[in-house]
Amino acid sequence: MAGEWDTVVQQWLVDPGSCYAGGIANKADCVYYAAAPVAGEEGWGHIYSDPHEIQQLQEDGETKVPVTVTESALLLQCVEEGRVAGGLWIGKKNFKCVQQEDNVELEAGSVNWRFAAISEPKGGAHIVSTGSTVVVGMYQEDKSQSSGNCKNAVMAFAEYLLGAGY
Repeated sequence: MAGEWDTVVQQWLVDPGSCYAGGIANKADCVYYAAAPVAGEEGWGHIYSDPHEIQQLQEDGETKVPVTVTESALLLQCVEEGRVAGGLWIGKKNFKCVQQEDNVELEAGSVNWRFAAISEPKGGAHIVSTGSTVVVGMYQEDKSQSSGNCKNAVMAFAEYLLGAGY
């Protein structure tokens, strides 16, 4: 059964059609506590993965070494620093952090915004951190979703959370 916050994520990000998946995490450690779509806990499959090993290409462009990826640690680095060497991993998919803006003013307060892109399938993730919460919304162009609509939904959800003290 879905938790209350899963349903809230569903209502703000997925139901309007702006995002195919989304989640919210504690800003302190970037561990998710809610995900959507809620049905069948589908959202968790899109935004979360246990730590996993990848073969990471080194600077020489040829050598690969095994690296353990902890997605919450990379999300925290993205939120705090804006960039992540080797990219941000969300649900075992590699995204590249391509844009960021700190101290974006909303009516309820200021937030930090990040945009991470993925090329296959073409889409991305908009990430906004408030004082205590991180909102992640994901879109795919082949699902008739756009970066702009996803960003607007994530920003509106972040503003709602700010107004509620999160």
